[in-house]
Amino acid sequence: TLTAPTTSSNRTVTLPDADVTLGGGGAITHLGTLTPSAGATSLSLSSVNLSSYKFLIVHVNHVRLSSDNVWFGLNGNGEGDALTRQDTGAGVTGYGISVRAIVDLSTSVMYAGTGGIMRDSGSDFLWATYSITYAGGHAGMNVSTSTTTLTIDVRSGYSFQVAQGNIRFYGVA
Repeated sequence: TLTAPTTSSNRTVTLPDADVTLGGGGAITHLGTLTPSAGATSLSLSSVNLSSYKFLIVHVNHVRLSSDNVWFGLNGNGEGDALTRQDTGAGVTGYGISVRAIVDLSTSVMYAGTGGIMRDSGSDFLWATYSITYAGGHAGMNVSTSTTTLTIDVRSGYSFQVAQGNIRFYGVA
């Protein structure tokens, strides 16, 4: 639909001499949400179709792990390429982790920004709690346009502490 301006001035629209798709690019779609349960060591979102997306966004919101210095990864990645880590700190396990990551589905490279922790009430943002090694780009995240299951794995021997928070996944066209 073309709409004329509110002024009486003439306007020109020039169409390219090529096939072009207008609009629709960059759309964000919620793919699913994982909610931790106390004692769980992994969570999976299955029947995912990433074939029409360029990026995967992972949004971790107020998730608690069973101990300090515990990380969790995406699709089998270990500590070196973890999404985040609950660092050492007095009573850190009494708070919840929040972090955002984006994975380029064509290269499987992930960029995660540092986040922070919140009190149990979900308020009072405190401080960034992640080692700098977890921020920035990591290669080989084991996720591509052909991936059909997204799994969050907690460091071996540890688990999610309580049924709190969530991990949401979004596809970006």
